[in-house]
Amino acid sequence: MKLLRNLIGLLAMIALHVALQQFVPAVGRLLDPFLVWIVLQGLAANPLRGMLAGLVGGWCEDALTGESLFGLHGVAGTMVGYLVAQATRQLSTASLPVLGLLFALAAALHEALLMALQMLLNASPATLDPAWVGVRALLNGVFGIALIQGGGRMGRWGQELRQSRRRKIRLDA
Repeated sequence: MKLLRNLIGLLAMIALHVALQQFVPAVGRLLDPFLVWIVLQGLAANPLRGMLAGLVGGWCEDALTGESLFGLHGVAGTMVGYLVAQATRQLSTASLPVLGLLFALAAALHEALLMALQMLLNASPATLDPAWVGVRALLNGVFGIALIQGGGRMGRWGQELRQSRRRKIRLDA
């Protein structure tokens, strides 16, 4: 069930990425749905799950954007997923400000890793604009918190629905 839920989440992020690139390209350059999905997977505090999510999410992003060497986002996503999982083991992620900070730091780290990888592999790496990284980190943090809040509400709604169904079923003879 967890695998199916994670695959549905990845497909939703792919659809969101394609829709943003098609209809609102300016927001699509700032919001990274794959990075948010990677951080959500890393919040399970399982390093292997975080690394695999980073690899798969990064490869999806590489395949859909085509703006850099194939695999750069996969390597950077793998590192981010692992580090988020390790940080989740050490931090209490019960409060929303901590989660928002974790999303923002992951976005900044992802950008720094992408630039470092481009410097290692290319002769002309992209420059890192601190204002752009800050806006991107803020937007990804807000989006991640919104997904967590919305997911919590959906979970409570589903639980209430299951409980109401149980109350309606009667086995009176």
